Amino acid sequence: MATYKDLNFDEGDDFPYIVTLTDENSDAVDLTGYTFYMTVKYKISDSDENAIFKKTVTSIPSPTLGIVTITIDRADTQNKIPGIYPYDIKYVDGTGDVRTILYGKFKITQASTDVVI
Repeated sequence: MATYKDLNFDEGDDFPYIVTLTDENSDAVDLTGYTFYMTVKYKISDSDENAIFKKTVTSIPSPTLGIVTITIDRADTQNKIPGIYPYDIKYVDGTGDVRTILYGKFKITQASTDVVI
């Protein structure tokens, strides 16, 4: 069963979002062969192609620790309309099973400072 969690981000910031997966005994899940997907949409009915941004993570440096980092780059939220949007994070495991692990509201807060890089 997926966990509901709201996420808050400032427009134009870089942020590594860390997800840790454990089993029913609180042991780390071996993420070898897993692919993670994060999608943030304007509205839930939008297609993935029309998402605000999408992230795919296939490289997990230490999969036996059960930790994956989804990096949200400044370009993902920069110049986006501040607001509250639906998101979810799913994975496909090594056997092809798909599971949603997190979902909720993704809030983009307008930044006070413009950074040009």
